[in-house]
Amino acid sequence: MTEDQHLPLFITEPIYLVDEGAHTEEQSPAATPPSKNEEPAKAPVPATPKEDKATPTPTIPKIAPKTHELAIWTPPLTSTDKELLVKILLAIKKDFNAAHLMEGINSYDPHYKQLLCFGYHKELELKLGESIATYTPVETKGHRILVSVSPADLAADPAQKKRLWEALQKMFL
Repeated sequence: MTEDQHLPLFITEPIYLVDEGAHTEEQSPAATPPSKNEEPAKAPVPATPKEDKATPTPTIPKIAPKTHELAIWTPPLTSTDKELLVKILLAIKKDFNAAHLMEGINSYDPHYKQLLCFGYHKELELKLGESIATYTPVETKGHRILVSVSPADLAADPAQKKRLWEALQKMFL
């Protein structure tokens, strides 16, 4: 049988309407002819919603993201890198575990008061839309920011550590 040959099988099926008041199925007038005294059933007309100006539209409150006191944006840390950052933060009387750690290039979160950026200097400049000097504490757009090389580069270069220490003292002590 082709598709056209199946169509008569569906057309001969009785059609049922749901009576909204009784929640029972009744056979539609198309399947059984109306008696002489009955009028054919009419399809229900959907109710149009009335505008009620007294009822305000509910709004979903926006939850403000948490602003972190201190954030650290850094490449993924090795255990040695983490140990170095813990020591750096202890030197400026900050707790590593209380800081908001953003590891990896895609983990940047702009909700902070102070940011220590390690190794993502150019990426931070792109996000902020302005140039920021390395090892110079800057205040911009309500944020205090300090940019340094990555922790791995710091561990290998005592001159970089010294520059970072001097900048940290200006920013925090």
